[in-house]
Amino acid sequence: MSWEPAKSFAEFESIGKSWIHAQTQGTDQYFVLTDKSSQKFIGLIGIHRIHTQTPEFGLWIREDQHAKGYAKEALKSIYDWAVLNFEADYFVYPVAEQNFASRKLVEGLGGSISHIKQQPKYIQITYHIPAKLKI
Repeated sequence: MSWEPAKSFAEFESIGKSWIHAQTQGTDQYFVLTDKSSQKFIGLIGIHRIHTQTPEFGLWIREDQHAKGYAKEALKSIYDWAVLNFEADYFVYPVAEQNFASRKLVEGLGGSISHIKQQPKYIQITYHIPAKLKI
């Protein structure tokens, strides 16, 4: 999931259709995040390229829902689920350099920086998260 928002509804619709196609093909899995009590939409989390040795996590939380612990809970939950369900060497998690909250989350799961790449509008840091259960 890109840090850059879709430029239009049509672009977002195209992205959404690609997510449905990927899930139907069995290459990706997406989960809608909702508040447990109100069922209010909070965001999305996905795991891409699930049948490879290096599946990739993607997470998006509504801005008005930031700093409430939802991202941490979602990322930890999908990580725990993925470790049990996939034969991965490691998990990939790309973040924008300035997204300190996401960086803290992935580092909390044992993620370490793999590489840094200049994107058109930001610097992307790619983390590798060990694919083993933490005891």
